[in-house]
Amino acid sequence: MNSHNSFILASALCGLLWLPADCCYGQTWVPSTNAPSAVWGAVASSGDGTKLVTAINGGGIYTSTDSGLNWHSNNVPALRWYSVASSSDGTILIAGIDALSVSGTNAGIWVSTNSGANWVQTQARTYLFQWYSVACSTNGTKIVAAGAYGATNFVYTSSDSGNTWTPTSVPNVGNPAVGYSVASSGDGTKLFVAAFEANAVYTSTNSGGSWSSNYIADNYLSAIASSLDGSKLVLASLGQGANGTVYTSTNSGASWTSNNVPVQGWNSVASSWDGTKIIAAGYGLNDSAIYSSIDSGKIWVSNNLPDTIAWASVASSSDGNKLVAVGKTGQVYTGFQTPPLLNSSILGTNLSVTWSSPEGQFQLQQNSSLKSTNWTPVSNSVSFTNGLSQVMITISNSQNFYRLASQ
Repeated sequence: MNSHNSFILASALCGLLWLPADCCYGQTWVPSTNAPSAVWGAVASSGDGTKLVTAINGGGIYTSTDSGLNWHSNNVPALRWYSVASSSDGTILIAGIDALSVSGTNAGIWVSTNSGANWVQTQARTYLFQWYSVACSTNGTKIVAAGAYGATNFVYTSSDSGNTWTPTSVPNVGNPAVGYSVASSGDGTKLFVAAFEANAVYTSTNSGGSWSSNYIADNYLSAIASSLDGSKLVLASLGQGANGTVYTSTNSGASWTSNNVPVQGWNSVASSWDGTKIIAAGYGLNDSAIYSSIDSGKIWVSNNLPDTIAWASVASSSDGNKLVAVGKTGQVYTGFQTPPLLNSSILGTNLSVTWSSPEGQFQLQQNSSLKSTNWTPVSNSVSFTNGLSQVMITISNSQNFYRLASQ
């Protein structure tokens, strides 16, 4: 069990239990006051969530080394930066440009090997080219990038941090006006390409050497993200008229499950390394939303962010506990996971202990003294109904403290 305290401790003395009011497991978000107000196009995060990179759609690139508290302008041309990716340690950064919207300007893919202090343009195709999506391995050496030229979609790979590029055999299908979205496993061997308006997700298990086509009953696929091992995927759909949904896969894209999220034009997704914590950003005809899940997409909760923000991109730390979201309307928000709180009531001769979270995500533990580190699981059975976990404990004259730990 990979355990962490929920930071809420409960004490039982002579059968009585005091606990704060209950709330659901979700996120706490704060606006970044030091980020410039700009048309943000993309964001990426280091594994620990401290180093962030954001791209302005028609401006520059900004980085943060303190989880978004402060931002620094990078020395790059003011172009339409469209996509970004980061190595796990935040040292290697990759950024792609959409040149068709910038008259007389070539596109390209740029790379920084020192956390954004310096950038160099790679040998990736440039002339009138649109680089819609980039992803990389955890060490930043293997890169996959999707672009378009005229009516043709392309997917390229690099095994040397962008010094050289190799075209892949991913078919040219769908609508190049929107383009493909790409994702990578941690070691860069498993690659994933979501093709817009093509009912297909293409997968590779050999770093792009060969590809398989995986059918999905949706042809407005806009974004894709992968777990570290490439087994769990999350896929966003814009839908027709912003009526899309979110899909998940537990078998590297061979099959997909439609998730129970509100109808939105979902255009960005991110995943923790184990694939359990995922986040999706989207927009509707009249509002926008960010939703998250901590059980691989079974149950989703609203993050209660302003619905007037046109969310462009979201990113996550490797454990899924640190989040960042950027809006096309000029906002940058950072978030962190808030654990569920315990609640209690006396039912006859029993003490009912409850908490709101997806089934099996947390374990109730007990300890007879707060001075001891000997926390042990409560052996009583756990019931789960309508998102609420409950444990019944027989009232006695003994003292116990209770806490939750993630499983």
